[in-house]
Amino acid sequence: MLATRPPVTRPMKTGFKPRRLYTIHSEQNKVFTLKPNEDRRFSIVSFRSADDALLVGKMLQTYQMRQKELPTPELDGSLTLVHAPDNQDLITLQIRQWSFDELQFYCTRYIFDMMSVDKIGKKMKEKYTFEGSLYSFEAPLEFYQHAFEVLINST
Repeated sequence: MLATRPPVTRPMKTGFKPRRLYTIHSEQNKVFTLKPNEDRRFSIVSFRSADDALLVGKMLQTYQMRQKELPTPELDGSLTLVHAPDNQDLITLQIRQWSFDELQFYCTRYIFDMMSVDKIGKKMKEKYTFEGSLYSFEAPLEFYQHAFEVLINST
C-alpha cells in the first residue's frame, strides 16, 4: 500500500495587517464615550495606537483620582484632562484591543457612533487635539429588535 503525504500548506502573506483599535474602560461594559455635538449620537472613542489610549487613560484616571469622578465634556465637546505622570500605571481603567469589525458590531448593537483617533497633537502645555475619523453605523430594524429582546430577557 502506497501512502502519500498531503501537500504542505503555508499561509499566504498579503502584507495586510488587520486594523486594531483600542478603547478605554472603567468596567467591562463601561467604555469612554464623547458626544461630538448636539446633532450626533454618543461616540465610543477608539485609538489607533495603544500608546495614545494609554496616555488618555492615564489623564482620565488622574482626573478621576483628584475629582472623584470622570470628567464631563463641555457643551462644545471639549474635555478637560489633567497631566498624568509618565510612570503612572492604570489602576481604575483598562485598555481593550478590538478589531475594526468587532468594534463596529459593538457600536451598532448598542447604538453608538465611533470616533477613531489616528493622532494626538499637543498644541500647548495642557492642550491636546485629536485627529481622526467619525463613523456612524446602522443595521436593519430586525437586528435591533433581536438585540433589545436579548437585553430585556437578561434583566
